[in-house]
Amino acid sequence: MNVTLTTPYSGTIVSVADAATQVFGDATYDSTKLARDINACVRRAINYCQRSFIQETWTMTLDKFPTGEVIYTPYGQLQSVTSLKYYD
Repeated sequence: MNVTLTTPYSGTIVSVADAATQVFGDATYDSTKLARDINACVRRAINYCQRSFIQETWTMTLDKFPTGEVIYTPYGQLQSVTSLKYYD
């Protein structure tokens, strides 16, 4: 099984302004550094939990069709399946 991230999440889970208010309590902060830190924390949480918190697009390739009726996905529940291709 091969799983590849096709389209990473876009947008933010936490805005820089909201994070600055929570961390510093005022508007005196380095927005570039804080945005980089937020992105690093989100990526670490996604890797640790093996879950996507914001919509992403993944491509999964199987070497053969699985036996049984279930195809297990590695990152938890899906929001939708765009396409399913089967080559005999």
